Amino acid sequence: MNDASLCVESDGEYFTCYSENGFLRDSVIQAIASQDGDIYEMREQTHKYPMGIQWAIIGKPSDGTFREIGKKAFLYMEGSGKYTRPLWEILPETAEICGYACLKAVANYLGRTWIVWFTEEIPISVGPWLLWGTPGLILKAEDEQGFFTFTCEYVGWTQHNRRAQIEMRLEEEKHNPDPRYYEYNFTEMEQMYTRVKRDPDLSSEMMGGKLTSFDAQGRKVENEALPYIPLIPEEYWNN
Repeated sequence: MNDASLCVESDGEYFTCYSENGFLRDSVIQAIASQDGDIYEMREQTHKYPMGIQWAIIGKPSDGTFREIGKKAFLYMEGSGKYTRPLWEILPETAEICGYACLKAVANYLGRTWIVWFTEEIPISVGPWLLWGTPGLILKAEDEQGFFTFTCEYVGWTQHNRRAQIEMRLEEEKHNPDPRYYEYNFTEMEQMYTRVKRDPDLSSEMMGGKLTSFDAQGRKVENEALPYIPLIPEEYWNN
């Protein structure tokens, strides 16, 4: 996965994992679209916000329920489900991350072996993506194969509530007259989002359009499949 910033926000009951740059980018696009702005203005105004991560997670650790929002262009996909708390094995190794004393833990979870570092100094049992259930906040996580690494860079207080804003945005998309919002269970969502990330044509088709590409000479070319490694491996859903 390319380097990209994520925020993990918790109010004690819910946690939200999202891209702040992605949130601000979408906010600018929506504001311009509401004023009938064109795509060139959108590109100019969103240039300062890197594309980064295009998904968000909203979770409630007390009962293991989660909502995952996947996005590509103007397409929104949402899946919901319930997960069992990972069976973390706490190991003797320690480390200091962002000034906090951390313990190491490992678990086989959603098709991968995850190694995490958590701090009991912040007794919130959440972390990036769908990683949760440790006795403290997860400040670093990586899968055993080395495909994905999440490392905390800053811990602080925030006054905003991105969960409420993300949920409000989704509610607006549900009532959009254009076909841009799709709702699934978690398994369907993961599988469809992988297809959308790999197939340049699929997201356009789901929005009722068709993507046509041309070469430098103006000749029509077929869109090639894009590389994408999902956080939950595809074979996990076959078990």
